[in-house]
Amino acid sequence: MQADRLGRAFLALELLAEAPHGLTISEVSRTLDLPMSSTHDLLLALAQLRLVDVSESRYKIGPKATALSVKILDGLEIRSAARSHILRLMLTIQEDVYLAVPSGNQLMYVDRYIGERGVSVRIRLGERLRLHSTAVGKLFAAYDDRFRRQLLEGSRAKLTPTTITKKSDLLRELDNIWKNHFSVSHGESFTGVKGIAVPVWGVGQQLVAAVHVSSLESLVDEPRLNELVVEMNSTAAQITHDLGGSLPDLSDGWSHAAQLARR
Repeated sequence: MQADRLGRAFLALELLAEAPHGLTISEVSRTLDLPMSSTHDLLLALAQLRLVDVSESRYKIGPKATALSVKILDGLEIRSAARSHILRLMLTIQEDVYLAVPSGNQLMYVDRYIGERGVSVRIRLGERLRLHSTAVGKLFAAYDDRFRRQLLEGSRAKLTPTTITKKSDLLRELDNIWKNHFSVSHGESFTGVKGIAVPVWGVGQQLVAAVHVSSLESLVDEPRLNELVVEMNSTAAQITHDLGGSLPDLSDGWSHAAQLARR
């Protein structure tokens, strides 16, 4: 492949990685300042390589590009620092434990350990996580203005009877997450599956990852939830320490965050 064509391919992939809902050929053409015919040929070649997917005339990042991003993330400090800690957590609580990180404007799991009480639902590593129906998505939306705007402005499909889709309900949910420092999804992506997420903080008090636990809702009553959150927070604190991070002052931050979300 010629160097200029290869360069356009990378630019197209970078552009699509920042557009979780996908882009049309005309949008890609206009942004990259390419003729429509050249853009069509480029996206067709990337689709044939499974680097992009097309659905309803919109192009999105494909499975091979996502898998490559996970391989790159494999070598990053966060996954390396967290691995032994999330394994220890799984052995302690015997639940499915995941590590989630942001990648551009998306969130994805990059590591996991399956416990003896594991649920039947498996989210593939590298697969984009929904913001409104997952514990991880809501956690990042509560603390990160970029994901909060994306959550409130994007589409919110009703995946199960308990999926939260109304903006006012989501704002209350984010408020509770900020106050309690953990997030819960009550069968909002998959009926009967409860997700729990706690934050991992990096240098500069930035939210860099989340420790996530999946369990059957029938197995997690209030005492069990509290027990899991204590263990998860301990694990997240150890990862934060190993990353050289520190917990930010969250005592009065939500009022500012809520004002931003309501603009």
